[in-house]
Amino acid sequence: MLKVNIKIDKKGIEKITRENLNIVIKNSVKDILIFMEGVAIKVTPRRTGFLRKGFKKTYKGGGAIFFNDVKYAPYVNFGTKRQKANPFMKNIVKETEKVIEKIFNENFKKVIG
Repeated sequence: MLKVNIKIDKKGIEKITRENLNIVIKNSVKDILIFMEGVAIKVTPRRTGFLRKGFKKTYKGGGAIFFNDVKYAPYVNFGTKRQKANPFMKNIVKETEKVIEKIFNENFKKVIG
């Protein structure tokens, strides 16, 4: 699970409304999911390509869920007795964590100025 803490400069606090904040969150979540999809294509193992095509996203409240619903995805990700783990989901999260703050900052600048 990815969690984000947002720090707001005192100078910009008066420009923030609930509506603006909701727009920033909605746009940021959408941009983060787009980024995650790109990373998923790069880091997910490919034999047939079916696993890469199995990623789905669901928007829920102010956030979203990004997952792979291919039946064998957990076996590839976590491994088995005979198969070494290939933690592609962990790698997707790790790469995404690097850009979350940047994405939120860009969306704050677009909406709030």
